[in-house]
Amino acid sequence: MTTHEAADLIEQMAKSLEDDPAQFHIELAITGTQVSVHGGGTGLNVQTTGGGAGSRTTGFSSVASTGDVRITQGKADREFRARLQEVVGTLRQIAAELRATAPDGKKIGGWVRGLAEWVPLVIRTLVQTLTAQHGGAQ
Repeated sequence: MTTHEAADLIEQMAKSLEDDPAQFHIELAITGTQVSVHGGGTGLNVQTTGGGAGSRTTGFSSVASTGDVRITQGKADREFRARLQEVVGTLRQIAAELRATAPDGKKIGGWVRGLAEWVPLVIRTLVQTLTAQHGGAQ
């Protein structure tokens, strides 16, 4: 594979991510309770459940309204899209540098190492392999 073919392939990865950001399954795990306060109040309303008189059993119930979930989803979506655009930009920088007359392997290596951990492994591995073949693993 030539350097220009490698650049074309990386450019297609960037285009694919931009055109269809939902092509990868992203799983979020949330542990524990976090409280954000908007306006007055304490930010957390705790109702205990369980246990009778003299019991040491106490439960915790936390409720989020549909509005809270929508706001959170909107913020998460905006943040994800911003991070995705950073990755797309990085891939395009790598592709452009590979097309240069004398590609700078140190620059390319820095960009490749800078790809976030959450970027799908298949993308990171392909980019690392393609750039290593063309002097970008320095």
